[in-house]
Amino acid sequence: MFTGRIYNMLLNMKRFIILLGCILCASCSIENIETITDNATLSVDAAKSEFARILSEAVSHSTDLRSYIKRTALKQFDKDYDVFYPFEKNQIVEGDKTFRDIILGYCSEDELSYIEHAVPKLNILVPDWSWFGGPSAENWDIQADEPVLVGYAQYDENHILYCDGEIAMTLSPGQFPSLPTLIIKDNERMKVVNANTRSGDYEYDFVDPAFDASTDVETRARTWYTRYVDLPYEAISDFVPTSDISPILINAFNEFGQNNTSYGCQRDYVYYGMTHTNTTCGYPNDYIRERLYRFKIAKAAYNKIADHSEDPTLSKPVHTYGKEHELSVTSLLEKIWSGGSFEFRFDIYIGKQGNSAIPCLSTTPVTAFGKDVFDLTKVKREFQKNTVLAKGHSIYTFRAEDLVPKWIYPENKVLLPRWDISQESNNMLIIVNEYDNAEEISKTENHSFSYSKNFTWKVDLSNNAVDSVLVKSGLGIGGSNNSQEVESQQIVTKYSTGQDFLGKSDVPFAGMILESPTRKIINGSEVSGYFVRPICLGDVSIVLLPEDIRY
Repeated sequence: MFTGRIYNMLLNMKRFIILLGCILCASCSIENIETITDNATLSVDAAKSEFARILSEAVSHSTDLRSYIKRTALKQFDKDYDVFYPFEKNQIVEGDKTFRDIILGYCSEDELSYIEHAVPKLNILVPDWSWFGGPSAENWDIQADEPVLVGYAQYDENHILYCDGEIAMTLSPGQFPSLPTLIIKDNERMKVVNANTRSGDYEYDFVDPAFDASTDVETRARTWYTRYVDLPYEAISDFVPTSDISPILINAFNEFGQNNTSYGCQRDYVYYGMTHTNTTCGYPNDYIRERLYRFKIAKAAYNKIADHSEDPTLSKPVHTYGKEHELSVTSLLEKIWSGGSFEFRFDIYIGKQGNSAIPCLSTTPVTAFGKDVFDLTKVKREFQKNTVLAKGHSIYTFRAEDLVPKWIYPENKVLLPRWDISQESNNMLIIVNEYDNAEEISKTENHSFSYSKNFTWKVDLSNNAVDSVLVKSGLGIGGSNNSQEVESQQIVTKYSTGQDFLGKSDVPFAGMILESPTRKIINGSEVSGYFVRPICLGDVSIVLLPEDIRY
């Protein structure tokens, strides 16, 4: 065994350069492959050694590749812990990348093609050294922060082992490393049966049917099964309970909400106290604010927002062994997410007529853990049953395709800036990003803001008091504002290289808020409330509820 100190010393040794021998022609026949000269044998050994070096770099940088190699080896398709490269090279391993695609990240196409033709039965063995307490496929912890060594089969010679593309150590015959190890070799249990296929790939069969694990009685009992574990999740609804809605907004709905011709008048009532009978004169309420009540993130945005080391991500596959290898739903719910939290930022812009540039009035951050943003509807489980001769094994995989969005409720009340359309635009612009700490960049964009022209002011001397009274007509009440002007103005935005843009859109002052009253059963009790249609901003949808901040 090598100690960690000696290993680290060897890891810093000068990189061993392998000169490849003569390249075997891609059109070699089976006989040329199986019967090779001494010089060709050197070339084949060099190809195995070079593949070991390349693979050592790939597995050092890809947890998904390590997981795939482990998972495939444990299937023991030939009754050994083998990963037969010709069978696995075109399998998807990471995102949309195949095994071969990942390898090509560390070598050229010509170099990999040479290796594939030089070693048609290229195989990756995960050796089982558990009998003396050493590493094996079953006890390989792919999440552990420890090096992975890769060597190639050499008999009666010293063994060179690579780590992250460098020579890490050389072992004498009979010595074994204490770290997880992969061995590059020919698969002696497979044979080439046809090298002249239309695709240019070889065809293979077992040297002896006894090596075919699918025909073995014990192996059939060890077949990999696939099941899906259903998880509880929150169904998205547009329902909002009455208790969460300001009384002034409910009064506005009672005044206008059920009249389809005046659906956009709810904010007229809330902000200015206008009614069916008072359609021309309103008093501005300076204490009304839009509240960011809740928002949700589209499932399709997961890969966009979970792209930083501090962002929550779905956990890597979980392996369990032994008699109790099946995990409970409660246990799975605890394992879905990595640590960290998302930070969503809402930038608010309200136009000022005549201004050449419209600044951001406020930037509102809202943080949320992964479990607060998405639910997982199910977990993929691949497993082998317990048998008399072998223990059970389960692999639980958490997949982005099984995510569903949740309503995110800010922990603290989030109020947007004051909005007065007698002096400001009829539309409020909201831009949403998922923020990652990075360099900030200012950017200027053009945006259209609309302004009402039917506002005047008068002095009210009733009750011996001087008061400003807003006079308006035809904004939401009775239809649209027919004296509206639109200006294209510049807005100054701040982005960063680490921000993930989720969307932007206008919130119109005359837009409907409460749609219709309804009831919903919550925890066995009937709860009254309203349907509230969310405002779509792209990959994020929000619900705004205006309220009087004095109450």
